[in-house]
Amino acid sequence: MFRIILGLFIGAVIVAVNTTSDWAAASVKTNTTYKSFSSAFVSAEVGLHIGLSGINVTLKGDDQNRDTGLL
Repeated sequence: MFRIILGLFIGAVIVAVNTTSDWAAASVKTNTTYKSFSSAFVSAEVGLHIGLSGINVTLKGDDQNRDTGLL
């Protein structure tokens, strides 16, 4: 009986983890350089999502930079 309950629990955990988009997510607003060895700074949000399908690092610029065309 214990094996059946344990098997059902493990199966439910696998199904729950597969249906979620990510295990851990974080983001931070920062002022960072636009590209390597550049003196231009841009205000942006850096996000990190870790899940079963992989790791995604995102750099999303704020709307105030839209006129400059940096991002």
